[in-house]
Amino acid sequence: MSNDLISSLEKASLFQLWRLTDVIGKMLDDPSKLMRVKSQLVVGQETMYFDPDDNKDISCIIVKISRTRALIQRHDNGKRWNIPFYMFNINNIPTDVKTDKKKIDRLTLKVGDSVGFVNHRTNQELYGDVTKLNPKMALVKVSTGEQWRVSYPCLFYVLNGETESDNNLINEQKLLEAEVYE
Repeated sequence: MSNDLISSLEKASLFQLWRLTDVIGKMLDDPSKLMRVKSQLVVGQETMYFDPDDNKDISCIIVKISRTRALIQRHDNGKRWNIPFYMFNINNIPTDVKTDKKKIDRLTLKVGDSVGFVNHRTNQELYGDVTKLNPKMALVKVSTGEQWRVSYPCLFYVLNGETESDNNLINEQKLLEAEVYE
C-alpha cells in the first residue's frame, strides 16, 4: 500500500472509515469479481493467501472450491481453513504496508519477525520472535521459552549480523520504557 493511501486513511474519521468499510464490503461480494477469482482457482493448486492475524502471505494448497469460498490447507502447519476468495493473492501483489514512520506498529509487524525490547524490571535487552499480534501489543517468544506481551512502541527489529553494540545504539535513541507482562 502506498504512503499516500495510508496517510489519507489515518486522517479519516471513524465514520468515514466505517463508511468505506461498508462500500468495500459490497464490492467484495460483487459476483463478477468473485467469478474472476474463482475462474483462476483449481483444486490442488499451490497458491498464497493473506492472513490478517499473521499480517503476511501464507503458502497453501486448495482442497475444495465452493461458490464464494475455498477450503485450503496451510503448508506451514497443515491446518485447513475455509476462506473467502478475496483473501487469495493470486497476482502476487506486495502486501507490506509502507509508512513514512520509522516505528513498529500493527500494520508493519508480522508474525515470525525477529524483535527485541528492554525488560524494564531488569534493564536487560530480550530478543525473540513475534508469535501473535493484537491491537495494542505483540506476543514475543524469547529464547528461554517465555512469552512476553510488549506494546509496539517498545519493540525494535533485530537484523541478522547486528552486534550487541548496534542494538544498544538503537535503544539509546528510543529510550524505551515498556509496560511488559510476563
